[in-house]
Amino acid sequence: MKKESYFNFDSKDVYFSEQGTGDALMLLHGNTVSSKLFDKDLDFFSNYFRVIAFDYPGHGKSDRVDKFDENFWHYNALCAIELADMMGIDSLKVIGTSGGALVGLNMAVQKPELVSKLIADSFFGIQLSTDDAEYIVKGRHKGKSNYLMQRYWLNQSGEDWESIVDLDNEMLLNLAQKQINAVRGNLSKITADVLITASRKDKIVLNMEQKMIAIAPTIPNSKLMLFDQGKHTFMITMREKFRPLALDFFGY
Repeated sequence: MKKESYFNFDSKDVYFSEQGTGDALMLLHGNTVSSKLFDKDLDFFSNYFRVIAFDYPGHGKSDRVDKFDENFWHYNALCAIELADMMGIDSLKVIGTSGGALVGLNMAVQKPELVSKLIADSFFGIQLSTDDAEYIVKGRHKGKSNYLMQRYWLNQSGEDWESIVDLDNEMLLNLAQKQINAVRGNLSKITADVLITASRKDKIVLNMEQKMIAIAPTIPNSKLMLFDQGKHTFMITMREKFRPLALDFFGY
């Protein structure tokens, strides 16, 4: 049965849920969405693990913020680490998709002993170019007038979804302009086994294959798997392929 609650981080009430028993597995959502993204995944992975998911501050059912931290993924990694500590968890398996992959990598850098295995799915690397940021923002502006995208964002975060998208756009453009690394700290600190997954047909992250081939060697103990099927994100658009490889990576 799914349990839902809140914890306090940085003076904000942060929503989280857990389901299942066994080793702890944390699911990390991407930008402009929420842990609602994982409704089907909680049901599946809770057959094997104690699955935990939460809404980043400013997202989903969590308290809103006035502005997203310019070290956005690092900030949310600290939130995830705080949640694990509050729950008495000292070892975590992690799946992060899109921006969630960057949260997972930040966790593995900030507290290497906490993250035992990490799947980093469908992300842009650790530096976002201004061209890539502008491309993402342009796509979102177009999405705002698309009925299906409107319903998607509404379902993820509620009536104020547009302000969440705007805050994220502002953060991405600032990150790219200042060339702030999406991962704070040295990737060499990572001790977890890392599996990187992505689709070559990803339309949100341009030149995905090239970006993943460049980033993989900089992450210790990492393995890269690229696929010709799926879109953005591989985890969500190709669940039937992703789930078996995730279970295999986690030792099932």
